[in-house]
Formats: sequence, C-alpha cells, structure tokens
Amino acid sequence: MRRLIAAVMLWLAPLAAASAQTLPAQVDPNNPPPPLAQPFGPQASIADNFTVADFLEPAIISHTDNEEIGSGEGAYRGNCLPTHSAFSDPIVFPGLIGGSPHGHTNFGNRNGLDKTSYTQVRTEGLSSCYNIMWRSLYWLPMLSRWKADGTRDVRMPDSVNIYYKRPGINMPQCQPGNPLFIGRCVPLPNGLKLVAGADMVTQTVPSGKLTFACIVYTAQNTGGYNGGLKSDVPAAANACPAVPNGETITKRVLNVKFEFPACWNGVDLDSANHRSHIADAFTNPTTGRYACPATHPYHMWRYTAQFQYTMDEHLPTDGLWWQGRPGWYFDSDRMFGMPMVKPGTSVHMDLWDGMSPYMKTAIEANCINRVLSCNDGDLGNGEKLKRIWTASVPAILPRPTASREPGSVKFHAPN
Repeated sequence: MRRLIAAVMLWLAPLAAASAQTLPAQVDPNNPPPPLAQPFGPQASIADNFTVADFLEPAIISHTDNEEIGSGEGAYRGNCLPTHSAFSDPIVFPGLIGGSPHGHTNFGNRNGLDKTSYTQVRTEGLSSCYNIMWRSLYWLPMLSRWKADGTRDVRMPDSVNIYYKRPGINMPQCQPGNPLFIGRCVPLPNGLKLVAGADMVTQTVPSGKLTFACIVYTAQNTGGYNGGLKSDVPAAANACPAVPNGETITKRVLNVKFEFPACWNGVDLDSANHRSHIADAFTNPTTGRYACPATHPYHMWRYTAQFQYTMDEHLPTDGLWWQGRPGWYFDSDRMFGMPMVKPGTSVHMDLWDGMSPYMKTAIEANCINRVLSCNDGDLGNGEKLKRIWTASVPAILPRPTASREPGSVKFHAPN
C-alpha cells in the first residue's frame, strides 16, 4: 500500500507543479507595496453636506479590543432595504437612463441608478442603508417570476445584509515581513466601482464568489436549516432541507450571496471591464500561503452582500430546468436578444462607493483595526447610524418599463 501511495504521489507531483506555475505571483511580504499617498485612495474625500450628528445615535453594545481575534478580522455589518427596480446601470451604461438591456433592483442611494459622477453619489439622494451617511450605490439583476400564462412580475428581496471585513492593521496578515502577509491593508477606496459575480457571456464567475442556498426557518429554529451552497437557483430550490417533526415552518427563502474580490491594484477606481482593477486573493497550493496577487497588492475591505427572497409556488423545487420553463429568473437570465440560461447562472452585482468620510474613517479605525464585531450600523466608537429610511416595498411589484423602448431611454451626459 505504501508503494502504491508513493507511486501515486510521484505521478501527481508534476501535475501539481504545473498547476502552481499557472498561478500568478503573490505579493512579496518582504517587498510590500508602498503606503497609499492618500489613505482612501486617489479620489479625494468629498465633505458631508449635512450635520453628521443628526444621523447618529448612541450604540447599544460596548466593545472590547480584539473581540474577533479568532479570525483576526474586524467586521462592519448593516441591513439595507430594496427601493425599486429600473432598467439603468450607472457603471456599464453611465448616463443612459432606462438603457440597460436587463432590469436591476436597487438599494442604498435611492436615485443611485441615475448618477453619473462621484460628486452626485456623495451629495445627492436619500439612502435605504439607514440614512444619507451611507449613500453608496448597490444593484443586481431584478428577480422575476415568469408564470405559465406568460405574464411576469418582480420579486423583491425580504432583506439585504451587508458585510465589510478585513484583518486589523496589527494582525499578521497586514504586517509586512510576516509569512502570513496578505497585502498592504487599506480601507475601501473612495468612489470605487466594481462588478462581481457571473459573466453573462461565459456563464462563469471570473471574480468573487456567487452562491445560492435554500434556508428553511421554523418557529423553533430562528437561525434556519440550510440546504447547502449551490451554483444556481434550481439546484438550491431542490436542496431545501426537511423540517424536523414537531417544528413549524415560518418561511422558506432563496438565499443569494455575493463575496467581492478584496485585492486592489492601488491605482484604478474602475477598469474597462469593471473587474480587472480588483482581484481575488488565493492560496498557493505549493506553499499553502493565502495572499493577494502581486499585480493587486493592496488588501481592502472585503465586501459581502446576502439577499433573501421568500419562496412561493412559482419557484419549482424539483431541480429541473429547460428552455422556456416558468419559474424564477433573474432578469439577466432571460434577457431580450440573448439566449435564455439556467436561473441564477448570469447573476452579477455592482457597487459604487459613496460612504460618508466620517463613517468610513470610523469603520476603519474602530470596527476593522480594533478587530471588532460591529453590527446594525454600529461604528465601534459608541455611535451607530440612525435608522431613518424605514420605507418598505411590496414583495411583488409590477415589472418596470422594459429597456430599449423609445419612451424609456433618456440620456444624461456623465460629468
């Protein structure tokens, strides 16, 4: 048996070496990139055009430094609400209002899909992420219910949970010269734009991670039973876990989770494909080291977004899919002029940073660098964001006017 194992290892060794050679070089802990000239990147901060104190309230929970020392990562978490859906995309189609070939569900800056400049993002619009201190833009393809009679409407998420995480500045991952060095640790750059998730052409996920899961909540288990991570909607719906005898179901949800890349090239806030200025950290199988690629040596806050949609009778749970089958589709899955694809396999998400400088500085100094667990808009300094946006939207909405129709496309010149 030992000889057989040795022979197999010898056979696999060249393959492992070849695989390792195809990986990019990782950032060198002994030759780290220089600190940024400006802490929040090349885009200068734009001052708040309101009185900050009006949008803060005392935090309920007190903190102890390094309370998340087990992971070494500080975390900021908040809950945003969906606002509306529209056929606009300020990153891919800036200024072309109604001109996106598929519709998006918006949350964060209420009028975010109409913005054409960072100044507008920072100084205009209400926000469904607590209040106007958090004017960032976030959007993803809207989820539609296609019914057997050919009609369709839009399913809105019940909740949108946002996470920003990164190792604290004093953790080994952020210390040059340490073998665990992951990259030069920096805050989220001002005005950063990026897209993560599926590529609609290749139906792959070239950057970040995208997963689906069915979670069943019961009166007895408010944390829910998770059916496991899947790569598309039919697989997730088919994997809904059974409910234990004696427990009462409160709801079944489709959970959609995006994890954005966190390695940045330190220069660009956008790129031609809206992805290549950011890259995923990776583990080198030869050394076992987890780090950013040398081309993207700055490790910023890692953004994660999690959506939950209450499942209904229009979502098949048999795991099957065929062209034209009624059910739940993200708008990019079933887009005019494009081949229809399995539900979920085209889903992507967009981000355009617009946080208040006060908020961003507090998160970096407290939640991240003190390695705290900041929840519900907590800034880790005894303050939290005041929940001013409380407007909720119906779970089911009429489908908005489709793009490419003459009356729906309006051009706003970027400035």
